[in-house]
Amino acid sequence: MLLTFLRPAMRWVVALLAGVLLLAAQSAGPVPPIRLLAPTQTFAPQEFYVAQVVDERPDRRAVASLLPPSTVAAPASKAQAIDLQGGGASAIRKFIQQTLPANKQLRP
Repeated sequence: MLLTFLRPAMRWVVALLAGVLLLAAQSAGPVPPIRLLAPTQTFAPQEFYVAQVVDERPDRRAVASLLPPSTVAAPASKAQAIDLQGGGASAIRKFIQQTLPANKQLRP
């Protein structure tokens, strides 16, 4: 008697969990910008330093195109243009400043 009662209840639980997972997968939304994290150990160059960062890309809107995650229920989405957090040149400049200390006695 107990087994016949649990079976319909388990069906409802499984159906509810499947519905929640499908809704969560479909509402993933846009992919957030890419964050550049400075490493814990910096590299100390012995012969050079980075004087400046110049962004010469013709299209500065994005650094990559990524496909958002898809599920079995939802078809594959279009590729989304993704930029670095804070902008391409600015993020790379900040990353280099944090990673490579500028020793002005070396050559640029």
